[in-house]
Amino acid sequence: MHIFALMKIFSGDKYIVSIHIDDHPPPHCHVRFGDGSEVCVMIPFLEPMYGATITREVRNDIEDHLDALASVWDRFHPKRVNTKRKHNRRK
Repeated sequence: MHIFALMKIFSGDKYIVSIHIDDHPPPHCHVRFGDGSEVCVMIPFLEPMYGATITREVRNDIEDHLDALASVWDRFHPKRVNTKRKHNRRK
């Protein structure tokens, strides 16, 4: 059994966004909602994984915290894909 340590990055009104310290590629964060459901979102592309969907509000909040998410991923996954790249911010 493998246990993942979580690092909470930020939270919204109805969800918490975190990164698992010892997680698998590709770079991604976990969005856990109040009802217990969870969505993985790729960093820096902001695309939900595994056919999931996210609201514009969640996507915008993740985008607002993208630099922090990328920094945490890169710090704990140094031998994996580096997420520091230019990304298109909304206007």
